[in-house]
Formats: sequence, structure tokens, C-alpha cells
Amino acid sequence: MQHREYELLDYYFGDCVKTIPLPTKYVYTIDKFGNVFRGGRKLKGYIHYSKPPYDKHYKRYTLTMKDGSVKKFYGHRLMGFAFLGLKEGDGKIVCHDGVDGTNNYVETLRLGTKLENQTIDRLEAGTYFNRGPRKEVQTEQHPF
Repeated sequence: MQHREYELLDYYFGDCVKTIPLPTKYVYTIDKFGNVFRGGRKLKGYIHYSKPPYDKHYKRYTLTMKDGSVKKFYGHRLMGFAFLGLKEGDGKIVCHDGVDGTNNYVETLRLGTKLENQTIDRLEAGTYFNRGPRKEVQTEQHPF
């Protein structure tokens, strides 16, 4: 059941604003810039910082599910559900084309596999994670 304000949003913005297809208690919408709305009000979200050495920064939102529980979602995953056709359990992830993980503009996101995201995209962007030189292997034989 959509309210009049959501119908107006769809009328004025068309493909720019979509409803997030998740089993939530409230109607959440997202625009093509990655802004999440509930009841026409923009949600602030927060930046999630991962621990070093990964140094990833992603925007996160807390949504209320139908059973009353709250669940945290990354902004790029919400964009994947609404704009890219991401489905739970299909083995796909949402990949950022740029280096900035907080940029959730629909044009900079695409669906891909985890392997594609870890190798090809990161090599092209120059952000491939390098763990440094390998440890030397001991060549000394055990006395027994």
C-alpha cells in the first residue's frame, strides 16, 4: 500500500526513485544517488570504517524489518536491490567502479562476483591489497 507522497515521488522522479524490495515494516525508497528515504524523510546513515589493513569505508543504514527487528545494510547493497536486480543468495555482490566506497551513485555500481571484485576491479583501480613479502621458509631439516 503506497501513500500519496510515494506516488508523487514516482510521478516527479520516475526511474530516479525506487522502493527497496525488502520485507521491511516501513516503506523505504532510494534515489539514484544512494540517498535512502522513509516517509519522504532522508535517512542520515553512517560511515562504517573497517579495521586496518583493509581501510574500507562504506555508508550503512539501519532498517526496521516486518518482525520489528532492526537490520543494518550497506548503501551499495540497497542500491543493488532497488536498481540492479540483486537477489539474496544468487552469488552476486555489488561492486564499486571507483575507489570511493561511499559513492553509491547508480552509474558507479554494478553486479559481479567476489572474484571479479577482488582481482580485476582492484587491479585496475590500483587498490589491490598487498600483504607484503612472504616469510622465508626454513630449509633446516628436523633432527629426527
